[in-house]
Amino acid sequence: MEQRRPVLKCDEENGKSQGIDVSLPTSIKKRVQTLQTSLRAKAKAEPDYRFYSLGDKVCRSDIRWKAYHRCHANRGAPGYDGLSFEQIDAQGPIGWLVGLQQELKSGQYRPAPLLRVWIPKANGGQRPLSIPTIKDRVVQMAVLLVMGPIFEEDLLLLAPTISSLHRWNSTVSPPMLAYTTCSTRRNHWMNFRIN
Repeated sequence: MEQRRPVLKCDEENGKSQGIDVSLPTSIKKRVQTLQTSLRAKAKAEPDYRFYSLGDKVCRSDIRWKAYHRCHANRGAPGYDGLSFEQIDAQGPIGWLVGLQQELKSGQYRPAPLLRVWIPKANGGQRPLSIPTIKDRVVQMAVLLVMGPIFEEDLLLLAPTISSLHRWNSTVSPPMLAYTTCSTRRNHWMNFRIN
């Protein structure tokens, strides 16, 4: 596999991004879309099905590459460890992603502490902002790429119920209701493990 550095292509007139997947090879996009489509179809066809083994999908190279590419497109600041995207690109993202895969598969991966910075507010005060490391962002994005289609189906099925209950009782929070329903239906999703 050739070593490709993710490059975000921009519209030259206004500097806006044309999308986060523009520089990914088509084969990676198609493989990730195929996985997401199959997970979404399974969640829709069998609402009571429990997805027990998703860790192997998070460790797939195409999922990790797309997760890295999406995080790179966000242009985030370095986290607690001080490692930036420029440093990863200089040493080669493929080697970095292989090291991440080894950590995930061996069970040695642990989230790093968050970097706390203070952002000025319009009224003169400050608000805290916690910045995760790039490694943690890539793992979170990989988990989102795998689990997102499953829970999207749950939320689509619940959308009419949530909106009607929210109109009926304004104290019911739609996100809380959706969280409660999804966690009841698939009550092991909080116990997600990589290995």
